[in-house]
Order: sequence, then structure tokens, then C-alpha cells
Amino acid sequence: MAAIRRDAGSSPLILVADDVEANVELLVDQLATLGFRTVVASDGPSAIAACFEHRPELAILDVSMPALDLGVPDRDAGYEVCRRLKKDPRTSRIPIIFVT
Repeated sequence: MAAIRRDAGSSPLILVADDVEANVELLVDQLATLGFRTVVASDGPSAIAACFEHRPELAILDVSMPALDLGVPDRDAGYEVCRRLKKDPRTSRIPIIFVT
């Protein structure tokens, strides 16, 4: 199990990637209540970019979200995001939770 990184004085950062605003609000509110910081993405490419830019300690990915230019159907976008993140050594250790 990967350890959660904590910088002195900061709470862990979690990526929430989902195209349904109600789901995003629910997850972000619950995570904030627990003391986590969040960064949000609404499609596959944005989720990948956010992981490279922010290096979250955890990624929560919707299985089915807009894939845009990922080359897969929307229903598989979350899986493709996971594949790409796990392939790259800069993001391969980020734990991922799928939601649907």
C-alpha cells in the first residue's frame, strides 16, 4: 500500500475526475469535511493533465466520462486514464479508486 505524502502543514491532495457535477460536489464536500484538499477534472485528458501538474496522493476516477482525444469510447475513459497514469513513472504510484 502506498503511503500518503504530507508536506509540513498541508493536507493530502486528491484528484476527483467526473463529468457529473452533482457527483463532484458530493465527493469534494465529503473529502473537505475529512480535511483533504481536492483538484477537479471533468474529462479524461484533464484528469491526466491534473495528475501531472498537481501530483495528487490519490485519484478518484469516474469510469465513464468524456474521453475526448484519448482514442477510446467515453464508457472506457476512466480505464484509459488509469492505463496512461500507470505507464508513466511520474504518476505510476498514484493510487486510483474508480467510481461509477
